[in-house]
Parts: sequence; structure tokens; C-alpha cells
Amino acid sequence: MAAEKIDENSARSQAAELRAKLNKWADEYYTYDAPSVEDAEYDATYQRLVDLETMFPNIVEPDSPTQKVGDHTLPGFSKVTHDIPMLSLGDVFQKLNWLTL
Repeated sequence: MAAEKIDENSARSQAAELRAKLNKWADEYYTYDAPSVEDAEYDATYQRLVDLETMFPNIVEPDSPTQKVGDHTLPGFSKVTHDIPMLSLGDVFQKLNWLTL
């Protein structure tokens, strides 16, 4: 990311807006199985929040999507044990990122 000029108050305000969007989108996705945005938009918004929270650690809030994994799920689902572990590759947005894993 290129150097950016933003003050902490602006970052705090922007982060609050991003958290609200991301939490709403997570609820749509995980609870209602009805996402309203494409994965790429969610990922870009999430990355922007990560960038702001990295620049200004004081703005991190407990309800931030960067501080939790997943969300609650719809009732009626049972727990499943996978024969092969479900492993994440992390966030890979460019070939160079993948090559460094």
C-alpha cells in the first residue's frame, strides 16, 4: 500500500463505517445464506479495515471483523468432522502472495 495521509479521527470514523458494513455482510452470509456483495468487495473492504487498524492500533474494537472468526450459523445444522482437515491458504490475492506461503 502506498503511503497514505490520514489522521486518527478520520481513520476511526472510516473504520466504524467499514465494521458496520462488514458485520452486516457477515450476518447476511453466515446467518441467512444470502450475501448481498461479491467476495471481492467484502475482501477489499476487509483489507481496508486491516490497513486502518494496522496504521492506528488504538482504533481496533472488540466487534471488529478482524478480531473474530466467522459468525453464528443458521439453526438446524449439525457439526461435521471432515476426513481430511479443512485448511486455509490465508488471503492470497496475488500470485506472489501464494508463492510465499
